[in-house]
This record gives sequence, C-alpha cells and structure tokens, in this order.
Amino acid sequence: MVAMPNTPGADDLRGALAEAQFLDQLFPNRTDAYVGAEAVYDKVIDAMSATRWAHFACHGAVDLTSPSVGRLLLHDHQRRPLTVADVARLRLDNAEFAFLSACTTAG
Repeated sequence: MVAMPNTPGADDLRGALAEAQFLDQLFPNRTDAYVGAEAVYDKVIDAMSATRWAHFACHGAVDLTSPSVGRLLLHDHQRRPLTVADVARLRLDNAEFAFLSACTTAG
C-alpha cells in the first residue's frame, strides 16, 4: 500500500490516509504501508518486486507524447520519478493485482 496524503509540489489528497487505514483494517497484519515520506522510489520498487498485490493512493502524471514517462508521484518524485518504464522493467512473476487510486493515470 502506497499512500501520499501530502506530496511535495502537488495538492494534498485528503482521502489517501483514510484509504491506507481502511486497507489495513480489511487485511490486518498483511499490509505493508508506505505513507508520505516513507513512500520513496527504492522502497516502493523493492516492495513491488516482492508482493502479489499493490495499491496506490497518490497523484499520477501522464505524458501523451511519451507514455513510458507517465509516473506515480511518490515522496521523492521530483528527484526520482516512478515511471511506467520503471515498472515495465520489473520481474513481477508473482503479481496478481494492482489498483491505482491516482489522479491523472490516463489522458
């Protein structure tokens, strides 16, 4: 679970923290949560490689001229964006489900 209630350089997402808390209640002791400053590129990439389900409550950004640079805005997005190309390079052999509760995930 990645939740960005406050994102550097972007508007606050008031429901992101409540969304993370709801998932933690729904799946007690089974949810690794990266919230706010904990939701950085390296931690999220490592977690995605090791999990079957992923849930993102954050801002997204789309570039219609170059879809592979579309990205999710994590805490360190200005320095190291999590792009579509980054996710495509991962070996996600155990992946089953990803949920994007993100702004601007499509044009």
